[in-house]
Amino acid sequence: MANTSEELLEHDYDGYWKELLERFLPECLTLLAPDLNELIDFTQPIRSLDTELHELFPQDRSGRHFVDKLVQVSLRDGQRAGLLLHVDVQVERDPDFSLRMFRYHYRLFDKYELPIYSVALLGDLDPKWRPQRFVRRVHDNLTFFRYRVVKLVAFLDRLDELERSENPAALLLLAFLRTRTSRPDRRRLHWKTQLFALILERGFAFETIQSLCRLADWLMRIPADLTLEFRKAMKDLAEQTRRPILMDIEIEAMTIGEARGEARGEARGEARGEARATLRTKRDSIVKILAARFRDCPEPIVRHLDGCDDPILLDRLLVESATANDLAAFSQSLTRTLRQP
Repeated sequence: MANTSEELLEHDYDGYWKELLERFLPECLTLLAPDLNELIDFTQPIRSLDTELHELFPQDRSGRHFVDKLVQVSLRDGQRAGLLLHVDVQVERDPDFSLRMFRYHYRLFDKYELPIYSVALLGDLDPKWRPQRFVRRVHDNLTFFRYRVVKLVAFLDRLDELERSENPAALLLLAFLRTRTSRPDRRRLHWKTQLFALILERGFAFETIQSLCRLADWLMRIPADLTLEFRKAMKDLAEQTRRPILMDIEIEAMTIGEARGEARGEARGEARGEARATLRTKRDSIVKILAARFRDCPEPIVRHLDGCDDPILLDRLLVESATANDLAAFSQSLTRTLRQP
């Protein structure tokens, strides 16, 4: 029975890191590669080139086990052109990973002719797997490419440091490591509850708290019965601290709503019915959150959501509904997400 629960609770690590890097890129690199602060001026605007990256590599946009991000940043030495920063997250071992990194590098250079700095965040659990270079030799010709590697599993020895950190990315890395090394049981429930308490203790701005809670809740999946316990613990915590973590309607949408959808599907005893109920719950949750935050959810958005049957994409849109600055920003994200193959 435990194995069945684990199979049902899939973890969208790619989506998690995509959202994390989108929202907390400077904080993430400050945590994982602090020396880059001497090179890059993160106080200047960051230009996202993700669309251009995906146009260069359309074959990598589906069925892969890593997520990449490309931005143009300013250098502290004031160079006008700046630097292209390519960040790649790989959560499983891949024997061709260095070749992929090399291809990204030379194609980006061929297109932009700008300096490129490549960083690989490795989220697998094998401490011995640490690809760092691509090398090819033909007689006296040598092709050599080395990229920066950050092994996330190394932070398992620094969990106390992550818990004490004032960097929001540290708490999200903590959520990732706790999820990556646990099963969806009471131990994870304990860690998840502890993490939310840490988020609240830090005194972040309300929008930052929302983003952190959304991402952590999205990743640290637990069964429906434990989700009910978690919801109660969050309400108690909000009352004790007098700082609301999430609006009640959002908690209802993200926790109880999903549990009811799964329960209805199980009661019917039909796998398709359960899947449809879960999808319907996710869509309804997005609509409720948008209506609660912006007092309205336009009909075109509802129609687009009704046409989406991909649970992973709906999960990403659920997070976006809680973190988007306005309806226009959510609508743009919705369009981009639904265009993905």
